[in-house]
Amino acid sequence: FLFFCHRFFSLQTTDSAHEGRTIRPGNTRRLQLMVKLLATIYQLLATGTSCTKRELYYLHLDVAQTPAYTYAALDDICALLDADAWEMNVFNTSKGLIAGSMVLTLSDGQAIDCGAHRWGTAVPLDVGSVVAIRLNARLVLVVEKDTVFKRLLEDGILNKFPNTVVLVTAKGYPDVSTRLLLKKIADWSKVPIYALMDADPHGIEIFCVYKFGSLAMVHQQRSLAVPSMRWIGLFPSDIELLGLQGVPLRERELKRIEQMIKRPYTEGHIQRELLLLCQLATKAEIESLYNIASDFITTVYLKSKFKECLKNCPMPT
Repeated sequence: FLFFCHRFFSLQTTDSAHEGRTIRPGNTRRLQLMVKLLATIYQLLATGTSCTKRELYYLHLDVAQTPAYTYAALDDICALLDADAWEMNVFNTSKGLIAGSMVLTLSDGQAIDCGAHRWGTAVPLDVGSVVAIRLNARLVLVVEKDTVFKRLLEDGILNKFPNTVVLVTAKGYPDVSTRLLLKKIADWSKVPIYALMDADPHGIEIFCVYKFGSLAMVHQQRSLAVPSMRWIGLFPSDIELLGLQGVPLRERELKRIEQMIKRPYTEGHIQRELLLLCQLATKAEIESLYNIASDFITTVYLKSKFKECLKNCPMPT
């Protein structure tokens, strides 16, 4: 049912996976919840309003056992209707931030200036309403963690590299709104997107979710995956190369690496770095670069990365 589609360079399901979604006769509560969710979705679409998944749960506390139970029923509806939740005006809570020279224009004419706030601008909840993106930068850098995102801004990365970089973070595991926005940037502009993650299983996993999609939302990968995204660090190979002080990997992390290596999209550079990570049995965070020098990330590490990335990248028109 699950396979790696080389045409779209992302995880996909076969049609039979969708056809196999059935509600068992005895599961009347689940069926009742789905009918109520469908009624609410109809109201949202008819009135042009929207709600979050969490709000959907609270609207149906009489039949919704837990938030997870509600979200699973919504996923079933999405698969059965071959539609994404955001197409039905149901959204995840957005936690992403953007900083840099980029303006988003919404369908109601509102313009969101992503460079207006020092610590970043929130990714809009309804990214589907974004009708135009104006970028005055040569690349987009997706940063795994909020702490690194803020530190880079504090270090003046936007001033040190003017009209060069737009920063994005989803504060860890990416939410749908942030992934949708990155997908639109990739599809609508020629600006390349790069990822700065920790050199550990969790960081590499997050990069793979951005690039290939997640197993939990496999039926939505064409709308969310960004196959063109490239990983520029922190690499496990940097641990030895830069003499970083790492932390020993736990047993469950080593097992997770072994599972990741077996995935259909794990090949080339990603596979080599995972194998090295397993061999080293040591992980390192992006922040470990600050042990070399307080400004090492911006003045040395990212400067060299940007120079390499921009060799064949013309200024956007």
